[in-house]
Amino acid sequence: MYDGLLQLTLSRGVKIVGFEDDVALMVFRETIEEVEVRATQAIEIIENWMCGKKLPLVHHKTEVMMISNRKAVQHSTITVGEVTIDSKREVNLGVMIDDRLNFNTHVDYACEKATKAITALTRIMLNSSAISISKRRLLASVSTSILRYGAPVWAAGVITRRNLNRPNSTYTLMAIRVANAYRTISMDAVCTIVGIITINILLEDCECYRLSIR
Repeated sequence: MYDGLLQLTLSRGVKIVGFEDDVALMVFRETIEEVEVRATQAIEIIENWMCGKKLPLVHHKTEVMMISNRKAVQHSTITVGEVTIDSKREVNLGVMIDDRLNFNTHVDYACEKATKAITALTRIMLNSSAISISKRRLLASVSTSILRYGAPVWAAGVITRRNLNRPNSTYTLMAIRVANAYRTISMDAVCTIVGIITINILLEDCECYRLSIR
């Protein structure tokens, strides 16, 4: 039934993409005014289809983001039903998408979330406890999974020194917890001791996967 929504005929320059129970509209136009008009028209078509299927469209949960390579941040406003929606700098679709597509926001979000997991796991595997390194490594894989989530989408953005350093720092902290090592140890050394692959290689592997499915 939901496939019918993805097959709607929309204006030229408007593409609809489904993800789980969410729908994303991508509108490609020359000016902000054109984007706002085409987006509003597309949303009306979508809402009419959903009303025909007795599916409500939650207006206030609609989010808008302008993606542009211009230096100045661009803003737009669209109307959804009786709700006026202002554009944001980033939206969360499982992966944080920002208006520059450099994934700085997602790297920060993933590292912060992984750090919280490391802190929680540290309470379980105290340095003074007798937990074996293999069990510590298993627990630490939780934070690794958080860091790598959706990596085929955003790994290409980890090319700046900033986006390389943040995952490295978080991953090194996790490896230090597993090895009971000092904070002064290097990432390569602690990963070798623990027997895990460095985060850079893991992310490069995800990037290779992304390229291989094109």
